[in-house]
Amino acid sequence: MNKKLTIIGAVVVLVFIAFAVVDLNDQSTEYVVHEPVLLNADNLAAYLSGYELINDLPSDARIQVNFGEISYYTIGQSIEKGEIDNSDLDIYLPENYIGLIGEVGLCSAVSTAVSNKKLGVEVHLSNGKLLWKYKGLLKYRGCLG
Repeated sequence: MNKKLTIIGAVVVLVFIAFAVVDLNDQSTEYVVHEPVLLNADNLAAYLSGYELINDLPSDARIQVNFGEISYYTIGQSIEKGEIDNSDLDIYLPENYIGLIGEVGLCSAVSTAVSNKKLGVEVHLSNGKLLWKYKGLLKYRGCLG
């Protein structure tokens, strides 16, 4: 049961990442066609900031996303380059996934990372607290299949 909750928690985290490809609203689960974008460490935060999912993060969200040595964090609905203390969870992807996100979209990049065992997730909350805090993101789970 604990492993199942950890997996669900990881899915919630992956859903956070998945917003770059899917434009979902409360009534729709349609996928949009991904237009390739040249992403790098300097423009990734701005690219991700434009998505509805960011506005759906809880106001006290604290998520650290690490692409190798390059880190980003969220506090509430804001994404910034850098590191944060006391994150709810940390997500780890190889640095080259920044460009891959721009090329193939976030859902495809995350799926590739999962398939290649390149995705890491470290949760700093209990599974129950994580699920309760981020329950509003469950509507984005369709991106991950």
